[in-house]
Amino acid sequence: MKTTLACGIVAPIPWELLTGELPPAFSVARGRRALGTFFMPRARVLEMTGVVESTLRSTGWTNLNWRTVPVCFDRFDGDRREVMPAILQLAAIAQEADGKPAQGLDKVRAYLETHAARQHARGFAVVSLSTRTVIYKGLLSPAELPVFYRDLREPAFHAPLAVLQRKISVAAAPLWSMAPPLQTLAPV
Repeated sequence: MKTTLACGIVAPIPWELLTGELPPAFSVARGRRALGTFFMPRARVLEMTGVVESTLRSTGWTNLNWRTVPVCFDRFDGDRREVMPAILQLAAIAQEADGKPAQGLDKVRAYLETHAARQHARGFAVVSLSTRTVIYKGLLSPAELPVFYRDLREPAFHAPLAVLQRKISVAAAPLWSMAPPLQTLAPV
Protein backbone atom coordinates (compact mmCIF):
# COMPACT_ATOMS: atom_id res chain seq x y z
CA MET A 1 0.00 0.00 0.00
CA LYS A 2 1.31 3.43 -0.95
CA THR A 3 1.46 6.26 1.58
CA THR A 4 1.25 9.91 0.69
CA LEU A 5 2.28 12.82 2.86
CA ALA A 6 -0.30 15.54 3.33
CA CYS A 7 -0.25 18.62 5.51
CA GLY A 8 -1.71 22.05 5.88
CA ILE A 9 -1.75 25.24 7.86
CA VAL A 10 -4.55 27.32 9.36
CA ALA A 11 -3.76 31.02 9.77
CA PRO A 12 -5.44 34.38 10.18
CA ILE A 13 -6.40 35.78 6.77
CA PRO A 14 -3.38 37.79 5.58
CA TRP A 15 -5.33 40.84 4.37
CA GLU A 16 -2.10 42.89 4.28
CA LEU A 17 -0.69 40.41 1.76
CA LEU A 18 -3.78 40.72 -0.43
CA THR A 19 -4.09 44.53 -0.29
CA GLY A 20 -2.30 45.15 -3.58
CA GLU A 21 -4.56 42.68 -5.40
CA LEU A 22 -7.92 43.84 -4.02
CA PRO A 23 -10.01 46.98 -4.48
CA PRO A 24 -9.84 49.62 -1.69
CA ALA A 25 -13.27 48.53 -0.41
CA PHE A 26 -11.59 45.56 1.28
CA SER A 27 -9.51 47.86 3.46
CA VAL A 28 -12.57 49.53 4.97
CA ALA A 29 -14.97 46.57 5.16
CA ARG A 30 -13.08 44.91 7.99
CA GLY A 31 -15.92 43.07 9.75
CA ARG A 32 -17.74 42.23 6.55
CA ARG A 33 -15.03 40.69 4.38
CA ALA A 34 -14.34 37.00 3.80
CA LEU A 35 -11.82 34.87 1.97
CA GLY A 36 -12.42 31.47 0.47
CA THR A 37 -9.83 29.03 -0.84
CA PHE A 38 -11.02 26.45 -3.35
CA PHE A 39 -9.58 23.40 -5.06
CA MET A 40 -11.11 23.16 -8.54
CA PRO A 41 -10.96 20.39 -11.13
CA ARG A 42 -8.80 22.00 -13.81
CA ALA A 43 -11.21 21.08 -16.60
CA ARG A 44 -14.17 22.69 -14.80
CA VAL A 45 -12.77 25.92 -13.35
CA LEU A 46 -15.09 28.24 -15.30
CA GLU A 47 -18.18 26.26 -14.39
CA MET A 48 -17.33 25.94 -10.70
CA THR A 49 -16.23 29.56 -10.23
CA GLY A 50 -19.61 30.56 -11.67
CA VAL A 51 -21.40 28.34 -9.15
CA VAL A 52 -19.36 29.79 -6.27
CA GLU A 53 -20.06 33.36 -7.39
CA SER A 54 -23.80 32.89 -7.86
CA THR A 55 -24.11 31.12 -4.50
CA LEU A 56 -22.27 33.88 -2.65
CA ARG A 57 -24.22 36.63 -4.41
CA SER A 58 -27.53 34.94 -3.54
CA THR A 59 -26.54 34.95 0.13
CA GLY A 60 -25.61 38.64 0.28
CA TRP A 61 -21.92 38.65 -0.65
CA THR A 62 -20.73 41.19 -3.22
CA ASN A 63 -17.54 42.69 -4.61
CA LEU A 64 -16.22 39.24 -5.52
CA ASN A 65 -12.54 39.13 -6.52
CA TRP A 66 -10.80 35.94 -7.66
CA ARG A 67 -7.12 35.30 -7.16
CA THR A 68 -5.03 32.43 -8.47
CA VAL A 69 -2.94 31.34 -5.52
CA PRO A 70 0.74 31.65 -6.49
CA VAL A 71 2.47 28.28 -6.30
CA CYS A 72 5.91 26.92 -7.17
CA PHE A 73 6.26 23.58 -8.98
CA ASP A 74 10.03 23.21 -8.57
CA ARG A 75 9.77 19.99 -6.55
CA PHE A 76 6.88 18.46 -8.49
CA ASP A 77 7.28 15.68 -11.03
CA GLY A 78 4.71 15.07 -13.75
CA ASP A 79 2.71 12.53 -11.72
CA ARG A 80 2.22 14.94 -8.83
CA ARG A 81 1.30 17.83 -11.14
CA GLU A 82 -1.30 15.65 -12.85
CA VAL A 83 -3.39 15.20 -9.68
CA MET A 84 -3.04 18.80 -8.51
CA PRO A 85 -6.20 20.91 -8.72
CA ALA A 86 -6.43 24.57 -9.72
CA ILE A 87 -6.05 26.53 -6.47
CA LEU A 88 -8.05 29.76 -6.28
CA GLN A 89 -9.05 32.25 -3.62
CA LEU A 90 -12.11 34.49 -3.63
CA ALA A 91 -12.39 37.64 -1.53
CA ALA A 92 -15.92 38.93 -0.88
CA ILE A 93 -17.70 41.63 1.09
CA ALA A 94 -21.05 41.14 2.85
CA GLN A 95 -23.72 43.55 1.63
CA GLU A 96 -25.16 44.51 5.00
CA ALA A 97 -23.19 45.97 7.88
CA ASP A 98 -25.61 44.52 10.44
CA GLY A 99 -25.78 40.89 11.46
CA LYS A 100 -23.10 38.23 11.42
CA PRO A 101 -21.95 37.51 7.87
CA ALA A 102 -19.77 34.60 8.97
CA GLN A 103 -22.81 32.52 9.93
CA GLY A 104 -24.07 32.31 6.35
CA LEU A 105 -20.73 31.01 5.08
CA ASP A 106 -21.33 27.56 6.60
CA LYS A 107 -24.50 27.25 4.51
CA VAL A 108 -22.66 28.42 1.41
CA ARG A 109 -19.97 25.78 2.00
CA ALA A 110 -22.55 23.03 2.47
CA TYR A 111 -24.43 24.03 -0.70
CA LEU A 112 -21.26 24.20 -2.79
CA GLU A 113 -20.02 20.82 -1.63
CA THR A 114 -23.44 19.22 -2.24
CA HIS A 115 -23.68 20.80 -5.69
CA ALA A 116 -20.18 19.59 -6.61
CA ALA A 117 -21.03 16.04 -5.51
CA ARG A 118 -24.27 16.04 -7.53
CA GLN A 119 -22.46 17.37 -10.60
CA HIS A 120 -19.63 14.83 -10.20
CA ALA A 121 -17.07 17.63 -9.91
CA ARG A 122 -14.42 15.33 -8.46
CA GLY A 123 -11.58 17.40 -7.09
CA PHE A 124 -13.71 20.40 -6.10
CA ALA A 125 -13.32 21.38 -2.46
CA VAL A 126 -14.06 24.37 -0.30
CA VAL A 127 -10.71 24.39 1.50
CA SER A 128 -11.66 27.37 3.66
CA LEU A 129 -14.39 30.01 3.61
CA SER A 130 -14.22 32.37 6.53
CA THR A 131 -14.11 35.93 7.81
CA ARG A 132 -11.19 35.03 10.10
CA THR A 133 -8.97 32.21 8.87
CA VAL A 134 -7.51 30.75 5.69
CA ILE A 135 -6.18 27.27 5.02
CA TYR A 136 -3.24 26.35 2.80
CA LYS A 137 -2.93 22.59 2.38
CA GLY A 138 -2.13 19.82 -0.03
CA LEU A 139 -0.40 16.56 -0.78
CA LEU A 140 2.84 18.04 0.46
CA SER A 141 5.39 17.37 3.14
CA PRO A 142 5.79 20.03 5.84
CA ALA A 143 9.04 21.14 4.18
CA GLU A 144 7.30 21.49 0.80
CA LEU A 145 4.36 23.53 2.09
CA PRO A 146 6.13 26.94 2.26
CA VAL A 147 8.05 26.20 -0.95
CA PHE A 148 4.87 25.36 -2.85
CA TYR A 149 2.71 28.20 -1.47
CA ARG A 150 4.60 31.44 -2.07
CA ASP A 151 2.20 33.35 0.21
CA LEU A 152 3.63 31.52 3.22
CA ARG A 153 7.06 33.03 2.54
CA GLU A 154 5.80 36.63 2.35
CA PRO A 155 6.58 38.98 5.29
CA ALA A 156 2.91 40.08 5.33
CA PHE A 157 1.87 36.51 6.15
CA HIS A 158 1.64 36.41 9.95
CA ALA A 159 2.16 33.57 12.41
CA PRO A 160 -0.16 30.61 11.89
CA LEU A 161 -2.62 29.23 14.39
CA ALA A 162 -1.64 25.63 13.77
CA VAL A 163 0.39 23.35 11.55
CA LEU A 164 -0.83 19.84 10.96
CA GLN A 165 0.64 16.77 9.29
CA ARG A 166 -0.69 13.33 8.68
CA LYS A 167 0.12 10.37 6.48
CA ILE A 168 -2.70 9.20 4.28
CA SER A 169 -2.53 5.61 3.12
CA VAL A 170 -4.15 5.24 -0.23
CA ALA A 171 -4.89 2.44 -2.60
CA ALA A 172 -6.22 4.78 -5.28
CA ALA A 173 -5.12 8.21 -6.47
CA PRO A 174 -4.72 10.62 -3.53
CA LEU A 175 -6.99 13.66 -3.25
CA TRP A 176 -5.78 17.13 -2.35
CA SER A 177 -9.09 17.86 -0.64
CA MET A 178 -8.41 15.16 1.95
CA ALA A 179 -5.19 16.74 3.19
CA PRO A 180 -5.44 18.11 6.72
CA PRO A 181 -6.77 20.36 8.10
CA LEU A 182 -10.36 19.73 7.13
CA GLN A 183 -12.10 23.14 7.30
CA THR A 184 -11.27 24.53 10.76
CA LEU A 185 -9.79 23.23 13.97
CA ALA A 186 -12.35 24.64 16.39
CA PRO A 187 -14.63 27.65 16.64
CA VAL A 188 -12.95 30.72 18.05
